[in-house]
Parts: sequence; C-alpha cells; structure tokens
Amino acid sequence: MTMKTSSLDAAMRDMAEAEVVDLFTAKGDCRGCGECCSRFLPMSYFDINRLVSYVREHGIEQRAPRGRAGDIDLTCPYLDDSCECMVYEARPEICRIYRCDKHLAGTMSAPAFMGSMRIADLRELQKVKVLL
Repeated sequence: MTMKTSSLDAAMRDMAEAEVVDLFTAKGDCRGCGECCSRFLPMSYFDINRLVSYVREHGIEQRAPRGRAGDIDLTCPYLDDSCECMVYEARPEICRIYRCDKHLAGTMSAPAFMGSMRIADLRELQKVKVLL
C-alpha cells in the first residue's frame, strides 16, 4: 500500500480507514498479495528480537520503498518484489495469526497478548540492538 499524502499521521489515518477489499486467505490459505503486510505492526520485544536476529543472521536487506518520490510506503519492507515474505520463519506473532477472511467477516479479534505489544516501524528495526 503506497499513499500520496503530506504527513505520516495522515497516511496512518488513511490506512486505518481503508477496507480490506481482496479476500485471499480463505481458510488461512494465503495467496501472497501483500495487502495485509504493513510497515507498522504491534510487536512484542520477543518478536523484535527474533526478527532482528533473523535478518542479521541471514543477511536480509529491506526492500527499497515503493512508489514515487514524496510517497509514503506503508508496506512491509520485508516483502520481496513478488510479495513473498523474506522473513517468514521469524515473522511477528500478529502476522502468524492474521487472516484477511476473518478480518473482512468481522470475526478477527485482537490477540490476548496485545497488551504486551507496542507499535514498531519495521523500517527502523535495523537500528535495534538485539536483547537476547
């Protein structure tokens, strides 16, 4: 998802108001569209440490932002050009439980562990020191 906007706050509001249009994960079978893969995710410290360690261990580089100059790219920087997850084995818990069919049907609820998470900008994770 790339949006032309004047501020990151406005882009985040636009993203929060956007509806999930495509239904690609019926019965949990992801088709790899990348529409649900966001740059900003609720993550636990365990998620962050696991992801940062995996990225460093495997030499994974973030994809360059998509779109034109001035656009704010809100998609996950760990999606390759084919919308495949480059960090699938170390993806955050929120990515592991998400299903757009449940989101679209209104049956997706916040996980019980959501209170221990904070919103992380995946583009900023490369600056994080691993705690484990």
